[in-house]
Amino acid sequence: MNVFFQRVLLLAILWLSFSPPTQAQVDMMAWPSSTEELEQRLQQRVRTLGVPAASIIIFDTAGVRWRGDYGSAAEKENEPLYAVGNLTEMMTSIAIMQLVEQQTFSLQSDVGGRLPELQLRNPYAEQHSLQLVHLLEHSSGLDQRRFRNHYRLHPDAPHIAALNRDPGALQVRWPPGTMSSPSSVNYAIIGALLESHYEQSWQQILHQQVLSPLRLESTFSHLPAVPEEQLMPGHLGLPPRQTESKDRWLWASEGAYSSAADMARLGQFWLTKGRDFPTSLLSAETLSSMEQPRSTLASDAGLIYGVGAGVDTRARFAYWHGKTSSVGGHSATLRYAPQHDIGYVILTNTDTLLPALEEQIWQFLIRDKGGVMTVPSGIAVEQRWQGWYQLQNPQHELMAPLQQVFDMAYMSRDGADLDLRPWLSPTVPLRSLDGSRLAHRRDGSVVGVLYSGLQGELQIEAHGEVRQRVSTAQALMPAFLVLLSVVILLTHPFGRHKALNNSWMRTFITLSALSLLLLVFVAGSLSLEEAATDNWRSVLVFVFSLTFPLFALAGLFTTLWSWRHEQAVIAKIRCLIAAVAACGLSLWFWYAGWLGLRLWAW
Repeated sequence: MNVFFQRVLLLAILWLSFSPPTQAQVDMMAWPSSTEELEQRLQQRVRTLGVPAASIIIFDTAGVRWRGDYGSAAEKENEPLYAVGNLTEMMTSIAIMQLVEQQTFSLQSDVGGRLPELQLRNPYAEQHSLQLVHLLEHSSGLDQRRFRNHYRLHPDAPHIAALNRDPGALQVRWPPGTMSSPSSVNYAIIGALLESHYEQSWQQILHQQVLSPLRLESTFSHLPAVPEEQLMPGHLGLPPRQTESKDRWLWASEGAYSSAADMARLGQFWLTKGRDFPTSLLSAETLSSMEQPRSTLASDAGLIYGVGAGVDTRARFAYWHGKTSSVGGHSATLRYAPQHDIGYVILTNTDTLLPALEEQIWQFLIRDKGGVMTVPSGIAVEQRWQGWYQLQNPQHELMAPLQQVFDMAYMSRDGADLDLRPWLSPTVPLRSLDGSRLAHRRDGSVVGVLYSGLQGELQIEAHGEVRQRVSTAQALMPAFLVLLSVVILLTHPFGRHKALNNSWMRTFITLSALSLLLLVFVAGSLSLEEAATDNWRSVLVFVFSLTFPLFALAGLFTTLWSWRHEQAVIAKIRCLIAAVAACGLSLWFWYAGWLGLRLWAW
């Protein structure tokens, strides 16, 4: 019971950390006003949440302003090391942009032409080739890597071997250069491009092109190179439980391990635009250009917020460039705000608790800089933009069918003010600045844009999510039919058992409903890390995803076969409706690719 209440408390704190404050809360909230108060609050949250270890640094162009180590990190004599996950992309982007500056590559370089051995499948290649800039800005349309490609099986395998091992993730899902969606496959392909050009291993390339010039002395390209005594063990879940450290498969995307001091130095490089670093790395102009997206329809419409080359942007009463990641029981974030000459790094060895610590940091920095943004006046948008919107850029293709049905949003309009109300996330209050660009009404940051798609469709991008205008029927009917089918299926077993002569009519549908419930329960208990291995739960997912449609079909066949012999009209009609509902859900599973779902091979 104590564990239950601890989880409830942790979830409440994390929900408040994620939730954007209202304008009234901004005026009243007592944000930390000094480093002493910040230290006190962080210590309290570390104790309350049970954070195993965390290292935090605040830096500016002059160097480190403040540092705090918590939990077991405070006991380390040497720099504690953490998996920094997608922060690796910041280093990989530096290496490839050096070749762009040297004109060895261009941002428009065709990836298929540069890597002919890559098993890339781009059905849009005739008009929309996959270019280097699409990889850098995650606008390639490529899916996330499969679960089985979480961990490295062959220590010395190059990136091209890892990529071709997973051809399903090399299928382009939408025309490259239209919208972005994070995928570790993108930077793994950049890693393969670098290995092909230099004819060296990834470790050698990263060390000579990035780590050595930046003097990142406690950063390592992959797990086997990490000193064991400095490595902080990862933790998963709530409350955090220790997990085994495993080498990531796609090194150029998420393989690096580093210290807070090194990540702060990397942040300084970006914040100062390389001013105090070797000129051979990158020019200030190149670093500035990498902070803004250039390869999506939203960026063409004037949106400078989103995924750039190596860094993305978040808006929290300021524009914070950088990266945030959570892999292998570790979380990491590196953020810097050039307009305030400030940045911060948070590394922790838990996959869930970083937002609760990060909230205290950015609140302190914004209050310290007095930098709360003002909300500008707006220009009214046309009535046609009001209505239902469907998500277009899901991050993981496996979950896309579920998101396309249930992740709808309704946008209401009141002159220049718009309210985007997704079903699965908080309302986003927006204001039109010029009939197209959209500012957040609570802090004035421009986080979205209204624009037309390739075929003239009405689309909106807000906080990185791209949604397309759909009719009310298109928005509501799929979710209604799925929910109605589930309700019919789950209530079916409660009919009168003796009303039917052939009891198998109800039994098969009951077994189908039970399979569906068990499938949802077992799949919901799996983490992405656990889904990567052939364990007993992933085997159960495979079994139940097969028995669910098989029992549904058996129930429908038995009902139709026995129809003329059954006298209980209501009972047999209920069986027929339940069988049709089960078969309808089975067809949806088939469309989604969930029948016989083998997570260990996905």
